[in-house]
Amino acid sequence: PVLLRSGGILPESLEDRTNGTDNPKSLRILFGSGSDGEYTLYEDDGISTKYREGAYVTTRILMEWKETGECTVKIDAAKGDTGLIPAKRTYELCIYGVEPNGDFNVACKDVSDCIYDTKKHCLTVMLSEKSVDNEIVVNIMGLKSAENDKKSEVVDILDRAWTVMEHKEKVFYELYMAGNDSDSAFLDRFLGLDIPELIKDAVREVFD
Repeated sequence: PVLLRSGGILPESLEDRTNGTDNPKSLRILFGSGSDGEYTLYEDDGISTKYREGAYVTTRILMEWKETGECTVKIDAAKGDTGLIPAKRTYELCIYGVEPNGDFNVACKDVSDCIYDTKKHCLTVMLSEKSVDNEIVVNIMGLKSAENDKKSEVVDILDRAWTVMEHKEKVFYELYMAGNDSDSAFLDRFLGLDIPELIKDAVREVFD
C-alpha cells in the first residue's frame, strides 16, 4: 500500500507506462484531505543535463482545506521552458478521505465529470483539456471528512483469514455485541479473546 498523509499531493501519469521520456499529456493528481498542501511538479527532458542551464519546467499545485467543508485546488500556470511539456493537458483530481454533504457542489468551468467512490471515500473531478499556460482553480463545496467503516474492514479480514471457524465466530460475536460501543471498548474485549495473534494484529491495525 501507498499511504497519503493529510495535505499530501501526489501527481501520476495517466498514460501507458513505457521506457520513453516524454512528459505526459494527462495527469492524475492525488490529494489527502483534511489540511492544506502544496507540491511543485518538476519536469525536464529526461535525457540531457540541460536542466543545469535552466531547461526545466515547474508547476505549483495547491490544496486549501477548510473545516467548513470547502476545498480549493489550484494548478498554477507552468513556469520555465514550457516547450518541454505538452501545450495542453487533461487532469483527474482525486481527493481521498471525503464524503459529499447535502450542499455538495463543484465550481469550475473546466470540469467534465465527477465520480465518487463510496468504498475508497474518494472524489474524482475530471477536467477537460487546458493550456498549461493558464491557472486552474476548482472550488468544491459540501465535503466532510470520511469515517472508515471499521466493522466492515474487520469482516473482510475474517473472510480472508485461514483459521478455524471457532476463531471467526468469537470475533463475529464481539462485533455483534459491540453495538455503539467505542473503538477502545471493543478492542479491550477483542484482544482478550483466545484467538491467533496474527488475527489480533490485523484487526488492531484497522483501529490504529
